[in-house]
Amino acid sequence: MAPERPAGRLTELLLRAVADARRLRGSVVVEPSDGRCWAAAVAAVDGSLELRVSPPRRRFWQGETDEQRWLREHGFEFVVDAWHLPLPASASDEDAARQLGEALAAAHGAEAQVRAFEHRGVHEDDAPSVMAPPEEHVAAALRTLVAGHQRGVHVGGGRPERHWASIWPVDGELLTERDEPGRPGQGSDVWRAPLTAAGCEGAATELLRRVRAERAVTAPLFIQLLDHDK
Repeated sequence: MAPERPAGRLTELLLRAVADARRLRGSVVVEPSDGRCWAAAVAAVDGSLELRVSPPRRRFWQGETDEQRWLREHGFEFVVDAWHLPLPASASDEDAARQLGEALAAAHGAEAQVRAFEHRGVHEDDAPSVMAPPEEHVAAALRTLVAGHQRGVHVGGGRPERHWASIWPVDGELLTERDEPGRPGQGSDVWRAPLTAAGCEGAATELLRRVRAERAVTAPLFIQLLDHDK
């Protein structure tokens, strides 16, 4: 059994990170002042959460470390480049913030001291109801590309989240690069749609159709709007 780790403190920084992630329907990343590791509160469009923490350091010859074991035994799962802990929409901001601090302390012996950056998942001028179908949320995100507000959109889903697709405005069109199962980050399924409101609806519908054809579960839905300067 992994040794006990000092509990992370529930701080205003962590509490605000969780609350803001839910308000933005996006993500907020926090770090210690030296930036050697990070933790994030990530909100789905329905208010459910994922807590994420960067991987603990591990020598190539080591097996599972105490830090990794602690994360696994506390419900975290490793996905691509971070450890993820899904939480339901009913989880309170306080409980989520406390668990985020504990994970950062257990994985890295660190405390969140600065807010590194954030990503919105919805634009304030075009925010669907949290109860709206996934197609409406994705279409609203794509309309930010038509308006020129954002430079791109990442879409993912599931518990824990898996990346589904990235969509970019290219030469007057919406270019969708979708990951097929088992090929994360490959963008192996690519198609285009007009860079118009109607094109956004069509691209959103087609993306969800292809995802549902391969995955039994698609909820919750995560959206990341990419700013022009990031």
